[in-house]
Amino acid sequence: MPGGPAGAAVIPPDAQVLADAAAFFDWGSTGASPKQHVFNVDLWDDALEALGFAMLSGNTEVLCEAADAVAASANFLLLSRAEQAEAIELFADAITAPAFVSARMSALAAARQRRAAATSEADAYAAARLRRRKKDFVAVPPSVADDEAVIDALYTTAVQQLGPSALRPLGFPASALGLRSLVGAARLSGSQRASAALGTVWHAADEPGPIIVRRGLSSFNSANAAEVRAAAEGATTLVLVFSSLGWNGVVRAEWGATLRAAGDDRLVIAHCLDTAQSWFMTSPVTGEYDDGAWWDGRLRELCAPYERVCILGESMGATGALRFARHATGSVVALVPQIDVRDFDDYAAASADFGEARKARLRDDIVAACAETSAQLVLHIGQDPPDLRQPHYLATAAHDAPTDGDGRLRVVHHAVPGHALGAGLKAQGVLRRTVLRDLLGHTYRLPPARTA
Repeated sequence: MPGGPAGAAVIPPDAQVLADAAAFFDWGSTGASPKQHVFNVDLWDDALEALGFAMLSGNTEVLCEAADAVAASANFLLLSRAEQAEAIELFADAITAPAFVSARMSALAAARQRRAAATSEADAYAAARLRRRKKDFVAVPPSVADDEAVIDALYTTAVQQLGPSALRPLGFPASALGLRSLVGAARLSGSQRASAALGTVWHAADEPGPIIVRRGLSSFNSANAAEVRAAAEGATTLVLVFSSLGWNGVVRAEWGATLRAAGDDRLVIAHCLDTAQSWFMTSPVTGEYDDGAWWDGRLRELCAPYERVCILGESMGATGALRFARHATGSVVALVPQIDVRDFDDYAAASADFGEARKARLRDDIVAACAETSAQLVLHIGQDPPDLRQPHYLATAAHDAPTDGDGRLRVVHHAVPGHALGAGLKAQGVLRRTVLRDLLGHTYRLPPARTA
């Protein structure tokens, strides 16, 4: 088996061992429930789960699909380095093709329409109230069904668009299993490029990532210098918004509704999405850990035309906000940042590559960036014990103790239990007012909440 001992160790020695282990597989009763994320796909795992399901259920269709996926994976690993690289680039090019982008947008819109049509009358009333309150996904969690619909739409689009051009020519089945098997084989070959390319579209926003630039109702291609200049024309303030992991692991372009409430047409918003769950420590182009170097370089170019740059984020997004605070000239607002992610066992990165040394380096890089910036740093903290420890890491960086005073580092404590601070502040009716005041200096006042 290509891949050496690590690849061979996961292959059961005989069918009986596979049958015994099949009860622990989570392929699902229908044989059609692939895992959500693509950045951490391991070779053989999905195929073995499919084989286990097929043995328990007698589903010969899944059995043949799994066998094809295993054979194609092995054949991919036997290709030369040049042939592997060429295949991965064709895969990446197909994802950025206009046909793929258009099909993906249509699939997400159709998923939203199906969810809306399935809503009962009682839920429709509640949904209408949420729309009137300008729903922010960071503060109002989407349902699990909503996020499942997004993932289903992404898999459907990827299989339909990539099957003929990228999967079948290499022998992979045109299915979610085939898609994940190709990514797993590419990762074992030493390249994260395939998972990174897929990561640019593996989120709930209509536009591809990793950076989505919006001004008013218009969106601009952040990779196109001319479009970025057009977005900046006449604008004075850029807000970098770093997204969190998402409530159910689906990344979204967050805080748009809150920022639109400022009513400032000169405001440009750049949503920064990390679908690799690396706390913005990997390059979205190569997929490799570079300790944020790609983001630093890209953000430097993006921020250059603006008189004022502000940064906002919650949880992992707040970590990104502080890590790249050097690019801010106005203010940085971070809700429950994870400065030392080792304090958060429940939020540990899924990637084994994000080890102890990198986590410590991330903490040190955050401290350095906050010491370097001229911006006002505002941290909002709830009552979760790990969250309460985080401001102390920045005391030296801000040349001041973490207090609620008027220093360059201001820490605001809230009587909100748990880590979901944005949701807690929204429930109290103070989220939008708090964010717009600290981020932009606005005095926007949220209308009184209506009760049913």
